[in-house]
Amino acid sequence: MLGIALDAAAAEETCKLHTRSIGNPPGVIKLDKLNRYMKIDRNNSIHFDIKSAIEDGLPPRVIYFGLKAEKVINKMIYEVKTYEKVSEETIREIDALFGPSFKYTSLSWGEACGGGYDNPHPCPPRESSGIYRDTKDEIKEYLLSQGFHVVPRYATYSYGDDFAKVVSAYGCDWGPFRYEAWPVQSGAKWTYQYQTPEPNPEILAYRWPAWWWGPLTGGIGVTAEGFGYEN
Repeated sequence: MLGIALDAAAAEETCKLHTRSIGNPPGVIKLDKLNRYMKIDRNNSIHFDIKSAIEDGLPPRVIYFGLKAEKVINKMIYEVKTYEKVSEETIREIDALFGPSFKYTSLSWGEACGGGYDNPHPCPPRESSGIYRDTKDEIKEYLLSQGFHVVPRYATYSYGDDFAKVVSAYGCDWGPFRYEAWPVQSGAKWTYQYQTPEPNPEILAYRWPAWWWGPLTGGIGVTAEGFGYEN
């Protein structure tokens, strides 16, 4: 989805549960332990409180990680706002920091909205709506009439054919989860299929429940392997 969200094939992979155990290897960086030092402003920009981190005696490698995370997440946000996509360079930087190619640090993920890497949310099935119309445009009009909106370019591979609305799920009701729907042809008629609730890749539209939510839920980095879902 223009560098942010996942296409259909990747979405299937996203729904697979990670079976490997993170455990607690030497030098582990626990992302939830950085929560007090990572501040999120109203624009979802990240600010790392390096002064407090140093005063509290965080190891240099953890401080380095915090600085790198601040820089790359803010770069991602800037690119999405400015270009409606994330550059390949930034995707590589995020994957190197948070993903399996980061060779120098093992990560332990915290939880957000009751789920996370070690405690995935269930993967919602794809369902048929049972609603039929004569044309694709009529199905789109129906979705809009039901409170759906067109998913912005940065969060979809199918701009104009991808619809969503916010739903309340796992104790988070302000935007982190969505109801997604898309038109499909069924014989001579048109209908739509849907999936809900699922993490919302429209990362500019709501306040993240955790400072690391944006790059992961948006489909960059380790989400390519699967984050926050369980079949």
